[in-house]
Amino acid sequence: DEIDLEEMLNKQINIKGKQNHISYFGFTGTPKEATLEVFGTKNQSGGFEPFHTYSMKQSIAEGFTLDVLKNYTSYKRFFNLSHDGGDYEVPSAKAKRAIMRFVEEQTLTIQEKVTVMLDHFFDKVVYGSLYYFNKPDLNYIYATKDGVKLKLYIFNPDEKDTKSSVLLFHGGGWAFGSSYSLFKICRDISKNGITCISADYRLALKHNSKVKDSMEDARDAYKWIYDNSDVLNIDRDNIMVGGGSSGGHLAASLAMIPYDDNDVFTDIKALIFFNPAINTTFFDNGFELPDDTSDRRIKFWFFLKKLFEGRSIEFSPSNYVTENLPPSIIFHGTNDKTIPISIVEEFTAEMKSKGNKIKLSKWKDKGHQFYRWDKEVYPAVINEVVDFIKEN
Repeated sequence: DEIDLEEMLNKQINIKGKQNHISYFGFTGTPKEATLEVFGTKNQSGGFEPFHTYSMKQSIAEGFTLDVLKNYTSYKRFFNLSHDGGDYEVPSAKAKRAIMRFVEEQTLTIQEKVTVMLDHFFDKVVYGSLYYFNKPDLNYIYATKDGVKLKLYIFNPDEKDTKSSVLLFHGGGWAFGSSYSLFKICRDISKNGITCISADYRLALKHNSKVKDSMEDARDAYKWIYDNSDVLNIDRDNIMVGGGSSGGHLAASLAMIPYDDNDVFTDIKALIFFNPAINTTFFDNGFELPDDTSDRRIKFWFFLKKLFEGRSIEFSPSNYVTENLPPSIIFHGTNDKTIPISIVEEFTAEMKSKGNKIKLSKWKDKGHQFYRWDKEVYPAVINEVVDFIKEN
């Protein structure tokens, strides 16, 4: 005879009977009626209910569950519709659904949504988490632009080993990134007896800003630090400035590119560059991208070009190499696809030809921002940075 598995199991259960020393517990987030009948408690009305409820509110309060609504951000959408002149009478609800479906399916709408979501994700999750790994000792608002509070994050040493302090600007193509991304570097520098500061500045994808706005913020950050050196307990005559990629461009601009008042900061002690965007002229000098350039890089290249508003030659530090510039050091990977090593080598040679003190630290086979992601070389980079600071 064919064996009925369920019948066999029921027979085994009946043979054993109820075991007084065994209890059965069912844990579920959304119990069905069948589950409640097996594990629940019978109430006066004849139904079944959980013997205990551990609510989401209680779980969040006790720290077992993350509050997904804590950083929830709502957005309002605005759009205009063109009218072809004809009048059509349709049910209001049906018309609204059709209009919204049309708007939702537009490429621009999808792009804007993706941009908002990615920006929120990186700002709150990726970069936001970095804040707690290496929390700064202090922070100050150095400026408020268009309602945006721009901050300086201070990392103080337990005991100072030099008069010098360092202001750093993060990279991200003047469009994205976060001052939080430099927190580990700042903390490790501060452990060597040096005050290190990471600065916010306006970003294109987040604040709809341009390169000139980021440059303006960099100037304001440096001026605030210089004017408030007593508050920060640092020597105003020994402030070094540095940055990575576009942040390196901002650092160089302070010492090299004349601003609206046709002046530069001549009191910067030294410059520290990590794969810096030191030459931006190719956005407007007729340069053509190689044929094998990926679609992603092509789109990003044209996006950056727009951020310069036709002023990439005017805003290029490579066009302002003069005598008596601050001592400088550049960390650059020989396999950098974003900023080829040849650009930095030309800049270094030009700096030396003007009698400036500069060192190009080449890292074989390393790519863009290797100093942040390569765990093997990171300690050596930090040690070289610290040595440069203390020697200058």
